[in-house]
Amino acid sequence: MSWNGTLTCSYCYNRGHSRRKCPEMKKSHDVYESATEEERRDMSYRYRNAHNEWKQMRETLKESNKVCTFCQTSGHRVLTCPDRLGKVDMLKKINKIYKPLLRKTLKEIGFGKGCLIESYEWITIDGKHEKRQVPYMVTDIEQGALDFCNLREGFGTITVTSMVDMRQRSFGIPQGVKWAITQAVCHLDDYDWGESPWCPVGKLHPFQRDVRNIGSKLNCDKYHILSPSDDLFPEERLHHPLEKKRDINKMFRESKKRSDEGRFYTEEYTHNFVGEMFSKLKEHKGWKL
Repeated sequence: MSWNGTLTCSYCYNRGHSRRKCPEMKKSHDVYESATEEERRDMSYRYRNAHNEWKQMRETLKESNKVCTFCQTSGHRVLTCPDRLGKVDMLKKINKIYKPLLRKTLKEIGFGKGCLIESYEWITIDGKHEKRQVPYMVTDIEQGALDFCNLREGFGTITVTSMVDMRQRSFGIPQGVKWAITQAVCHLDDYDWGESPWCPVGKLHPFQRDVRNIGSKLNCDKYHILSPSDDLFPEERLHHPLEKKRDINKMFRESKKRSDEGRFYTEEYTHNFVGEMFSKLKEHKGWKL
């Protein structure tokens, strides 16, 4: 690739194709391939090298010689990897239950556009700098902020407006909202939620070590919704789309663009999280997946 974005061949230095598809190399290969042993002895090394390199590149294109970058086994590419596509299918099945459950939970707690939350902030009142609880109005939510895969790390961010100085800020999802969503998915009557995933109680809970970025209910109650809203965010804002083929093709694989990293969950632990949650939700929650 040249500096201006045009593909340039490293073999013939012409533009518009890569070395792997170079017509000049193919031409030299064909000449050497069709030549007799006597004719080959009189040819320059360029023909012999082109012949060998072209044959090697053809071998690497065979499906049987490919190694999948997702499961590290041969015989297929990451695009058609049955293990990766299996995880995508698991997530789609989970979403059929998770999406309406999330909608129901947000409606019950009143978390949506226009609701009021609070947070500590240093403000100046009558010339004094004090730390006080400041009310904020929620105005927007990050794309995919409440996607199921984000359950592991505590979800995304929201945009809020201060009711004191009317300035916009970006906050993490309030702890009370995180708690409500997490418990809607993970609550079990026979288990208590521990202070941390590594405390004795947390270690016994089937889900708490998978869903790590949520504290105890006591801590979450400190950040509650002051005034609920009936104006829920559109579903397409809460989740990342997983309907188009191009989206599915990018899921759980190595990212080629920085903008893909969060949206398509390219980190290895995320597809492991989906697999673990899929089996546990079937076993402990009885979800019909």
